[in-house]
This record gives sequence, C-alpha cells and structure tokens, in this order.
Amino acid sequence: MKVLTGFVFTFFVLIHSAIAQSPSAAASPRQGWGEFKVVERSTHRPWWNEALMWFPNRIMDALDMFRVDVGVGGAAGAVVRVTRRGQVGLRRMFPGSLRVGYFGRKAPFIIEKYDEIGMGSTFKSSPERDICAGEIGIGADLLIGGYAGICLEEVLDFTAGLFLIDVMQDDK
Repeated sequence: MKVLTGFVFTFFVLIHSAIAQSPSAAASPRQGWGEFKVVERSTHRPWWNEALMWFPNRIMDALDMFRVDVGVGGAAGAVVRVTRRGQVGLRRMFPGSLRVGYFGRKAPFIIEKYDEIGMGSTFKSSPERDICAGEIGIGADLLIGGYAGICLEEVLDFTAGLFLIDVMQDDK
C-alpha cells in the first residue's frame, strides 16, 4: 500500500510541475465586460403607501413615547431621569431582574444584570436598557419594582408625524 501511495504522490507532483512550467494561457480575444456601475435602489415609496401607513405609524409613534416596565428579581434601589445627562440613582442587581413592559420597538422583556449608578454625566446605565436622550422617568426596586418614563424626542416624532414629517426615521 505504501508503494502505491508513493507512486500516486510522485505522479501528482510530476503532473503539477509540468503544468506549472507550461506557458500561460493566451488572453481571450473578446472584449472585457467593461466597468460596472453601482446602481442604488430608490427608497422613495409611492404616495399611496405613505397614505395607507400614516395611521399605523402614528400608533407606533404614540407607543414609542412611553417606557414602562415592572420587574421581579434581585434588584434594589432607585433611579430618576431628567434627560440622559440628568440621571441620578443607584440600582444594584444581585444577580439580576426580569423586566416585562414596553421598551420601544423591542422585545417586551429584558433580563437586567448590570447596576445603574452615578449622577449626571458620570451616570452608568444598564446596557440592557435603552435610554433616549430626552427621557424623563422614575423607577424603584426592592425585589419587586417598576419604571415609568416618557421620551421627549419620541413626543416630537409623534407630533411632527401628524404633519407627515418623520423625525426619528422609523416609519415603515
């Protein structure tokens, strides 16, 4: 078997070296395809699509204004938010809290595992929770807790959306 394997290996080495030493293939006599241009698809939607989606988009924008959740689990503390730069509080997670509620256009639950601590620009918020820049809210926990807030830029998006202006670019 070793002799056969050695013979096959030698055969392939010889064939490979013969092919490698042969002259390169001649270039094709045909013209190339030329330059390709990237064509961007239009993102413009027809007017009737905008008209049909106006009401559902306003409902979604109205819901986007609110941040509400309740939670249960190892969490204790409180937080107050008056915009992203005006947050203050201390919420400890040990080991975490299962939160159910409305978090914008995301899943209706999160498992919050990280502490929220600090004041002002040094406030460290939980990465599981999206805080909008203009959020005003309050929350407290002691094994069972809750949070309620309103997002001011989503209020602006809802109001402008009544006049067909999509500030947050979230209309479908």
